[in-house]
Amino acid sequence: MRLLHLLFCGTLLMLATAANARGGRAGAYPKLEAAFELAGVTGNPFDDAENDVRVAIRGPGGETVTLPAFFDGGSTWRVRWTPQRPGVYTLARVTRNGTDAHPTLQAPHSFTAAGKPGPGFIRRDPKDPARFQFDDGEVYYPLGHNVAWRDGRGSSIPELLARMGGAGENWARVWMCHWDGKNLDWPPDGRGVPGTLSLEVARHWDEIVTAAERSGVYLQIVLQHHGQYSSRVDSNWDINPWNAKNGGFLASPEQFFTDARARALTRAKYRYILARWGYSPHVLAWELFNEVEWTDAIRNGHAETVAAWHREMAAFLRREDPNRHLITTSSDTKIPGLYAAMDYVQPHIYPSDPLLAVTRWKPAEWRRPLFLGEIGPAGQTRGEEAGFLHRALWASLMSESSGAAQFWYWDVVERLNLYREYRAAAAFLSASRLASVPGMRARPVAVVTSDRGVASFGPVGGWSSAPQTEFVVPASGPIDGAENMPAYLQGDAHRAMFAGPTSRSISPGRAPSRSSSGRRPKPARTSSCQWTARRRPSATSRRLTQTRSGKRS
Repeated sequence: MRLLHLLFCGTLLMLATAANARGGRAGAYPKLEAAFELAGVTGNPFDDAENDVRVAIRGPGGETVTLPAFFDGGSTWRVRWTPQRPGVYTLARVTRNGTDAHPTLQAPHSFTAAGKPGPGFIRRDPKDPARFQFDDGEVYYPLGHNVAWRDGRGSSIPELLARMGGAGENWARVWMCHWDGKNLDWPPDGRGVPGTLSLEVARHWDEIVTAAERSGVYLQIVLQHHGQYSSRVDSNWDINPWNAKNGGFLASPEQFFTDARARALTRAKYRYILARWGYSPHVLAWELFNEVEWTDAIRNGHAETVAAWHREMAAFLRREDPNRHLITTSSDTKIPGLYAAMDYVQPHIYPSDPLLAVTRWKPAEWRRPLFLGEIGPAGQTRGEEAGFLHRALWASLMSESSGAAQFWYWDVVERLNLYREYRAAAAFLSASRLASVPGMRARPVAVVTSDRGVASFGPVGGWSSAPQTEFVVPASGPIDGAENMPAYLQGDAHRAMFAGPTSRSISPGRAPSRSSSGRRPKPARTSSCQWTARRRPSATSRRLTQTRSGKRS
């Protein structure tokens, strides 16, 4: 006999780190999960256009919230919900396509949300456009690193999240990628049928989200990555199940953004994702795309098409997500209109000089939070990752960014045990409460000394023109126009992009004040430096080395 049963999960959601103390205002109570069985369901159970199953839950004040349910194999369906008020909740009704579904032997079920709430979901701070905050009003400052897929040492994502939480980290970025068994509509064997989702993959994600909750880490879940729909950069297009050559229905990678069926199936997948994991406050955000600038659509001049796709998917997620998770994407920030519908901005950068690279970004200019979702050393500085991470991390803590600069190379963090860097940063944030002070802005400080040493800085731009080749280094340190220094020399083919072969860095000839000895320091010298010429690398040059075919390197 099939019975509708209710599972009450009694473990309170954990706080992100010691840096985020929680207040006594509204937050989130433990998860509710109800499982029920529906007989005679026809059509695709993963597509809400064919099977829109919803559950109405009556709250303690008589209000009713309607939530999407998800298919979990056989005739089993589930609904998950995180109450945000204490009191008694009742499972009131189950519908399929708008009519009563009559689950077998459904009986009234109720449960009580009580105890001390967690901090709740993460939002944009309505009083400060550069910051995040929890439902209970406390500041959330992202501190962590990427763990996109299983690391080379064999550690699973839940194992990595546990170590991150133990080091005081509260942010992780995880990809839905096929080579790691985490893409719902692209199983590892590559035999995905369009419109069908893998329950094995879904249960793997259950483990990941549960591990994040247990470890106090908040997930930025990457829903798509550029290799799926690129024929040139980190390409997985040749093995994509939606590729017509593999029995799919897309003739080219670009059609993913325009084809009606592709967009409908993508919305159906996102609806399933919301129904299964949208309950969790430990999902910080849905990231629509990793580095969408490398897709064929962008490379072939269809930026507005890609921006329109982002607006469509963001609007769909906001309409269907009862918990209003944040939405972002990661890309070249120069793509017109791409971030218009995003809640925060996610640049990626791989510079030679992390100090200049981190401090150049100003959330106030975007009127929304901004922090670096990926950072790592440029090619010629590989092997110096530990020092690079230290400089990038602490420079970001002292910058105006809305979170720490998030290191890409999680295999390096593991191999060199760089979790000590995060323990120190988390302890600093906790002791100083720096992230909780409103209106903080970076200010230059002039340092006057008779000592002399080497001052160095490196390019932070990418493949771009050089509007200037001379830079003044003031006593206070910040270099005006440093963001205009590209990382590449240009030859005759692009002569207009680079006016001169060298740059001069001119420090002030006279210090603005006396040194501690009372004597004026020696005049600073004028120096010159040169860029090192290198070929423009592909996006793969900064990726972890992977051996399996189809993975990003």
